[in-house]
Amino acid sequence: MTETRELANAIFEYLEIFHNCRHFALGGLAPLEFESRQPITVPRFQYHGSTEPGTHQSLH
Repeated sequence: MTETRELANAIFEYLEIFHNCRHFALGGLAPLEFESRQPITVPRFQYHGSTEPGTHQSLH
């Protein structure tokens, strides 16, 4: 019984530390709240290459 309780306490302590560090890294916000405040960005791709078959195409 003591081993089970010690294991449970160790798991609880680990989860508390992980949870608190995560919220600290997010400015004290819950993960969903943090995500909802982030701007949505769409990466811009510039195409430089040929549309001819068999030619090398690259994205920059």
